[in-house]
Amino acid sequence: MNREFMFQLNKKKSDVIAGLDKNKDYTFVPILDSSGSGALVDVIHSRVFWDGRFAGDEEISAIIQKLDSEANLKDLRELHGDSFFVKVHSNDKVAEVLESMNKRAISVGIERDEKESPTRCFTKTELRSLLGSR
Repeated sequence: MNREFMFQLNKKKSDVIAGLDKNKDYTFVPILDSSGSGALVDVIHSRVFWDGRFAGDEEISAIIQKLDSEANLKDLRELHGDSFFVKVHSNDKVAEVLESMNKRAISVGIERDEKESPTRCFTKTELRSLLGSR
């Protein structure tokens, strides 16, 4: 994963948009805690940041709070958090991760290191391929 394309909770929407402008093919935005530890706290689809209902100077933490609480943002709610991605570690079993993703209808996973920092992104399709098309 691109370490330069990860954003702490206290960064602004405009920071993410600037990153998306530089990385046009990126769809998922990794969100890290604000303490500087690099721990992954969320992954948000880029569509959320392109949406005009959030101001450019709005912090990511405020955007997440609004996604979870405001009725007019229901259409974007499933584009972040536990309904959007799974967190795994390198020692998790591929078959179990795939089963979890299937049960929750999730297509994106993020592998994390021992410090909970994201190391790579993967899809359900990649896992199926590893397991021989289950």
